[in-house]
Amino acid sequence: MDNFARYLMGGGFVIGSYWPEALVKYGGLIEGHDFWTERLRPEHPVFSSFYNVGSSYSRTFGDPNITPDWRHVTGYFVKGRLVGITEIFWGLGENPRWNMMAVNTVVYALTQEGSITQRLMQMVD
Repeated sequence: MDNFARYLMGGGFVIGSYWPEALVKYGGLIEGHDFWTERLRPEHPVFSSFYNVGSSYSRTFGDPNITPDWRHVTGYFVKGRLVGITEIFWGLGENPRWNMMAVNTVVYALTQEGSITQRLMQMVD
């Protein structure tokens, strides 16, 4: 869990679950102040980092029988930086829009301010 906390605080990104206790115990962060979760608004850049899936993403994807709480994307934030999102790819390969969102997520994670990739590229320059 120590490595997980250092990974997220050092620019990492996760898809799926995260462990808040790691950020508290090993990162010394305060939940609700230094890190939090929130529903991503349709205008968030992750929805348009490569493909523009926009607000149609949260309204048209997924099984209509799933409760509304599961038909949105929750973001995990550490000190204002998006460090992860809920696992949203259970239909990957079956629906082109799921694939588009998967590409968006990877592009966003690699290119956002403070990401590991961005830091490595600054060292190359």
